[in-house]
Amino acid sequence: MKQINKIKWISGALLSFCFLFACQEFDRPDMVVIPDPEPGPYSPLKMYFPFENGSVADSSIYGFQTFPTNVTFTDGYIGKAMQCKDGSYFLIDSPAIEENNVDMMDSICNLPDGFTIAFWTYVKKNQVGNGACGIFAVADSLDDWKGNLDIFTDAVSGESVTIKMHMKNYRNAVGDIWIGDNAVVSNIFDKWTHLVFRYSAKSSRITYFRDNEVVYEQNVTGGDLQFKNVSGIVLGTFQNLTNPSLAKKGYTKETWQRSYGGIIDEFRFYNRYLTTFEIDELYNSKEQ
Repeated sequence: MKQINKIKWISGALLSFCFLFACQEFDRPDMVVIPDPEPGPYSPLKMYFPFENGSVADSSIYGFQTFPTNVTFTDGYIGKAMQCKDGSYFLIDSPAIEENNVDMMDSICNLPDGFTIAFWTYVKKNQVGNGACGIFAVADSLDDWKGNLDIFTDAVSGESVTIKMHMKNYRNAVGDIWIGDNAVVSNIFDKWTHLVFRYSAKSSRITYFRDNEVVYEQNVTGGDLQFKNVSGIVLGTFQNLTNPSLAKKGYTKETWQRSYGGIIDEFRFYNRYLTTFEIDELYNSKEQ
């Protein structure tokens, strides 16, 4: 009897042991490896304004907010375009919901690789013939008419116009950087023209392209750019011609200042230096 009970006890123990481990092996869920979160979308194209459907909406993946003032539209190089004139401009600011909790304005204010600005324009000589006409500015709230970055037309001579730029670099405290005193751009009036302004932080070199051709180059004391006191970005005029003004308090219009008078289409801002091949592709394609 004791022998039988012993056998029963051993059999039961073995059965429990096998059941325990068999069940654990059978019921254990598969190991799930949770990957790191996928990084959010990234593009060097930080702002893109095609002006389609009569809109100043940012069509880049970042969706910067825009605030138009007296903006009208006309036929463009592709679809519709922005018709610039005095009192007409729009402001650009960071999205309400910033991508991956990153302040998107930082992509505009810190430019370790430089930047590239490209757009199509149709302009007549009398639209840029008097004074300087503001095209684009990254505003500096502590300065007068000069922003962190400015692009504007200046003197007209014959069938050519001087296009100037102004930059600051708060990282290196180099002060005002002036570009284009001799940047006379011809063959620009009364036709669609593709303009590109490229800055390489590595070489501190500014290059102008007109219709995919290099028309001006200048070395500057720039390096890795950093902008500060950015009160907004404006397309179509100078920073002190907006209402309210993006410039320092109390600074008003200079007598020589005007808003841009031409048409702007397919405006793009990249937070890096585009290669000449990339600029060639941009010029020859109607795609983003």
